[in-house]
Amino acid sequence: MQITASRQNRLECHECGRLHQVASGAEAGRYHCGNCNHHLYSEQPAWLSRALAFTFTGLVLFVVSNVFPFMALELGSFSQQTTLLSGVQLLLDNNQFGLALLVLGTIFLFPLMELVFLAYVLLPPALEIRVSGYRSVLSWLGLVSKWNMMEVFLLAVLVSAVKLREMADIVPGIALYSYFSLVFILVLAKGQLNRRELWSFYQSDDCFRTNADEKLVGCSQCQALIGEALVQKNLPCPRCLQKVQHRVPHSLQKTAALLLAAVVFYIPANTLPIMITTSLGQTQADTILSGVLYLLHGDTWPLAVIVFVASMLVPVSKILILFYLWWTVVRQSIKSPMQRMKLYRLTEFVGHWSMVDVYVVILMVALVQFGVLANVEAGDAAFAFGGVVVLTMLAAASFDPRLIWDALDQSEAGGKDKIGNAEGDGKRDGQGNLGHSG
Repeated sequence: MQITASRQNRLECHECGRLHQVASGAEAGRYHCGNCNHHLYSEQPAWLSRALAFTFTGLVLFVVSNVFPFMALELGSFSQQTTLLSGVQLLLDNNQFGLALLVLGTIFLFPLMELVFLAYVLLPPALEIRVSGYRSVLSWLGLVSKWNMMEVFLLAVLVSAVKLREMADIVPGIALYSYFSLVFILVLAKGQLNRRELWSFYQSDDCFRTNADEKLVGCSQCQALIGEALVQKNLPCPRCLQKVQHRVPHSLQKTAALLLAAVVFYIPANTLPIMITTSLGQTQADTILSGVLYLLHGDTWPLAVIVFVASMLVPVSKILILFYLWWTVVRQSIKSPMQRMKLYRLTEFVGHWSMVDVYVVILMVALVQFGVLANVEAGDAAFAFGGVVVLTMLAAASFDPRLIWDALDQSEAGGKDKIGNAEGDGKRDGQGNLGHSG
């Protein structure tokens, strides 16, 4: 099969499937889909040098965050000093391997991988050199970024400090300040990233097809346009070597299965103790709800609201919203696709914040280890609740938002009633206009 490669300067919106023409030399700002308002890419001057500076600053801060003391708890003559991974080590000592791996991955391994991957894909274009494995690392970068939960961990530090302030004195370590700076720096680095330019550095061609008239399908990894004939033969994208598909295979089945599993995990997550405290021979088991009620006392009610929303309201809402989106697609509803897209994006945005309660438990386990005087252990609910967070995030990732628009396309193609309003629920032609914001 003869494949023709060319430069098209077009890309597909992976949330509604609309093709857009990208103008060369576009002005700085954020560009979004004119149909569903999904953010497609950003144009910023001198983005590469800034992204590199932030990335290497982040690498230095990451080393500091893991070498120096993170926090200390002083109770009379007793003192307990921790590093970032002290809680993980205690979980391993207690044979809680699943929970330990979840925490280790989301606050250490994935952030480290993201920083290393950023440096690996940014240095070659800056130095104008070629390196092996470039496209594989660039493909993995987006996935790794989704499982980095450092900002949630920082919120857990605040909640833990409030819980412990009446028990003992909390002494912040150098690593805590470094970790806070690292979260901020990494956000800035990712905000500068221009993946379109990075893929163009690796290979400037962004369109691959067998003839000029065939339909084009967008690659979800590198945004290249792939001809229909290549997709039907299950050939990988010539630029990034990832499989190209019209829709996420078995999207509805996988989403439903993951949501049902999340519901099953949610029951023990809220009924079993998430934290077990032993003090002077007396043991107290706390559930998520009892932890919220504890924070309601005194002047800590704002934190109680945050924990309640993150740990109880968000998981339930996310499960219900995804079930609703799944049901509307099954029924082939054509109503309010933009409203449903907003709900989908909301689930993607808030999903990982539910991990705050798990991190609070880990911090309490790391800090409160004073023998018979006071001791904290993680309960079985911690692993179950972590499972809820992971399963709902996987469910959102497996749901293909383009399915929301398919029923509308079929309705318009069949001459049925068309939907049109000021929010953009209009007929989608093959070529759309980009929205721009400064």
